[in-house]
Amino acid sequence: MEKYKNKEYEFDNVSILKEDTEFNGDMTFTNPVLIHGKYKGTINSDSVLIISKGASVKAEVNSRLLILEGVLKGDINVLEKVDILPSGKLFGNITTAKLKIADGVIFEGTCKMIKK
Repeated sequence: MEKYKNKEYEFDNVSILKEDTEFNGDMTFTNPVLIHGKYKGTINSDSVLIISKGASVKAEVNSRLLILEGVLKGDINVLEKVDILPSGKLFGNITTAKLKIADGVIFEGTCKMIKK
């Protein structure tokens, strides 16, 4: 378990899928997860999902918080907040309570805002 930190967020006990990792299947987790590699499947969590710059994810995502720096293809349902950073690319539909999109982001899809 490692630590993730940027200007806005800091998380301890982060599980990491390294750059050379390719994973296909269903992922469920309770602590934050940081993906540096490639993932295909479904992701279900009550925690935080971080997709780093250079990572590629093709999945249906259900989580509490999503921080996107890499590429995500698939629909996402996020309870609290989606934060797409400048290098992020999202090709899919968003359902969330809060959405933050930085300048330079590529987003192709629809967004449905929900009450938390």
